[in-house]
Amino acid sequence: MNISVFGCELTGTVTAGCLAKKGNSVKLVSLDDTLERSKVGINLTYGEPSLAMLVSSQLIKQNLVYSSNWNESIAHADIIIISIPPWFLSVAKKLVERIGEVAKKKILIINQTTFSVGQSKKFEDKIAKIFKERSVFFSVSVLSMPDLISRGTSVEEFLNPSRIILGGDNADALNIVSELMLPFYKQKKYLKIMSSKEAEYTKFSLNAILATRVSLINELANSAELFAIDFSKVKEGIGSDPRIGFNYIDPGCGFGGPSFASDLNYLSEVFEKKGADGRLLSVAIEENETQKEVLFRKAWRFFNNDLANKTFAIWGLSFKPNTSSVDNAPSLTMIKALVAQGAKVIVYDPKANEAFMQSFGDISSIAFADDMYELLEGVDALFLLTEWEEFLTPDFTKLKRLMKQSIIFDGRNVYEPNEMLKEGIKYIGIGRGIVV
Repeated sequence: MNISVFGCELTGTVTAGCLAKKGNSVKLVSLDDTLERSKVGINLTYGEPSLAMLVSSQLIKQNLVYSSNWNESIAHADIIIISIPPWFLSVAKKLVERIGEVAKKKILIINQTTFSVGQSKKFEDKIAKIFKERSVFFSVSVLSMPDLISRGTSVEEFLNPSRIILGGDNADALNIVSELMLPFYKQKKYLKIMSSKEAEYTKFSLNAILATRVSLINELANSAELFAIDFSKVKEGIGSDPRIGFNYIDPGCGFGGPSFASDLNYLSEVFEKKGADGRLLSVAIEENETQKEVLFRKAWRFFNNDLANKTFAIWGLSFKPNTSSVDNAPSLTMIKALVAQGAKVIVYDPKANEAFMQSFGDISSIAFADDMYELLEGVDALFLLTEWEEFLTPDFTKLKRLMKQSIIFDGRNVYEPNEMLKEGIKYIGIGRGIVV
C-alpha cells in the first residue's frame, strides 16, 4: 500500500519505518517543505538504536524514502498519516487545507495526534468543505489512531502492540486501516474500534489515569517516611493485587515527557470551560510539579538550609532512560532550584546533555561531564534522577574515593538502603523509611 507519513518526529519516524518493514511503499514527509530539515528531523537516534537500524534498513530497501514535497506525497498516498506534535496544530491545519486543495482522488487519513477531542472530525469536515468549493465529489474519511508508543521502546511497541485504538465512522475506511495494521495486532481482540471522538478521549484518559496513579504513589511513598516504613515493601504488596498490578507504582522524583503533562492540562482546561469537575486532574499536575523538587527539599534540610557554595553531581537529565528527551524532565526543576541557592552543579547523561543545554536556558553555572565518574571528584553529594542502565551497578569504592562526602540522593530508588549502609554511603531515597 502507498502511504505518506507527515511528520518526522519520533512517532512519525517509527510509524513510517514499521509500515515500510511490512512491505508498504512509504514516504516520510517533512513539515516545512525543506528536505534538509527533514533529514535533521529524522536524526536516526532519538536515543533509540533499534529505530536507527529499522530506518536505515528500509532506506536501503527503498520501501522508505524521504520527501519534502507535500503535493507529490499527497498524490502518492492511498493513506495519509498525520503524525505531528500536538503543539503544531496550525501546521496540521495547513496540511489538511493542502490535501483538500490538491487531492485528485478519495482521501483516507489516519490522525495519530490527539490535538483535542473532536479534531479528527473537524479535519474531515474541512476537507469535505474544500472539495465542495472545488466542485469535486471524492469521499473523505479521517480516522483517529492515537499514538500509544513510549520513548525508549517505541519500535518494539509499534511492532508488538498490546492494543490498537482505532476511531471512525466509515466502515470501509475502518476495514482498510484494520487490514493495514493486521500484521501488528494479529488478533482481533487487540484492535479496539470506536468513534474518532471516543478514540481521542481514550488517549487523554489513559494518560490521565497513569499520571494520577503516579502522583498518588508518590504521595503515599512520601508519607510512608513519617512511619519509618520502606515503601518498596509496601509496593510489593500493592502490586500483588491483580486489580492493580506493578505498572506505574514505583515512587520517584516526578514524571516528565511531552504527553502526560500536556494531556492532563488539556483535559483540565476543557473540563473547566465546560463546567465539569476536573479537580483530581489539577491536583495530579500540581503534585507532580511539587514532586520534582522532593530531592531538593531533602538536600535543603540535610545541609541545614545552606546549599550555597556546595557542589552537587547529577546522574541523569532525560525524563526517562533510553531517550535523549528532557521534555518536562525533573532534572530541569531540580537543577534550577539548586542553582538558585548558589550551589555548583555538574551533570552527566549518556544522551541528553545537548537537549538539556537547549532547554535549560542559562547554563553558565552548570558543568557537563563526559563520564559518570569524572563529575564526582570533590562533590558534596550525588543526585540520581534517571535510572540509566550504567547507573544501576556503579563502582561504589571508586565513588567514595572521588566524592568529598559519600551521600546519594536517589530519585528513582535504584539502590538498597542496607547495601548502601554496608558500603559506608549515606543514602536518601524516596519513601525508604528515612526522614530527612
